[in-house]
Amino acid sequence: MNKYNFKMKKTSKILFLFIGLIIIMSSCKKGENDPFLSMQTRKAKITGEWKLTSGNINVKIYNEGTLSSDATETYDGEYRYYNHSNTSFDTIVYISTFNFKDDMTYTNEVIRSFSFFDNQYGAKYTKITNHYDGEWYFAEGDDIYKNKERITYYATVLKTYYPDSTVTEEKTSIHEVTFVLDKLTNKEMIFRYDSPENSTTEITGYMIFEKN
Repeated sequence: MNKYNFKMKKTSKILFLFIGLIIIMSSCKKGENDPFLSMQTRKAKITGEWKLTSGNINVKIYNEGTLSSDATETYDGEYRYYNHSNTSFDTIVYISTFNFKDDMTYTNEVIRSFSFFDNQYGAKYTKITNHYDGEWYFAEGDDIYKNKERITYYATVLKTYYPDSTVTEEKTSIHEVTFVLDKLTNKEMIFRYDSPENSTTEITGYMIFEKN
């Protein structure tokens, strides 16, 4: 075997290995806007603390095929802006953080601050903190979604804190929510809402989180 043929075979092997590596790494791409190549697993990327930085959620409710309610919530990481059918508007402080842990548990803290009118004392300002504890997992694939393209988390305990009072409410078995992970990197995560077909409540939009 001459040197030319030896070099050609060596180059071909390297090329095939490189192509194989690209195929394996690209198969890790689950979300529509995930990076094409990634050396980390999806679980490794999502593990950690995340803060909501922006979002836009639209909720339409239909009654016998007729739109009866249309509400939009917009988030900028510090505030939530609410618009209901261009007739009702509201703005409150809204801060949400998640901590997805390696043992498949999570915490979610939502801080809301807003003003309201009390008939006895007049205008008041209050702050409510909701602290959720629960478990999370990647949803299995189906005819529509890839394996691990969605995340499901379900809260098992909710504690509500009112700083103006010593009373703390606690509830169990709260809710289960599934989102499409439209994008997941080491620094950014995007939850996307996809409503089931033929649903009387249509929820669309997204929420963007950045890792702390």
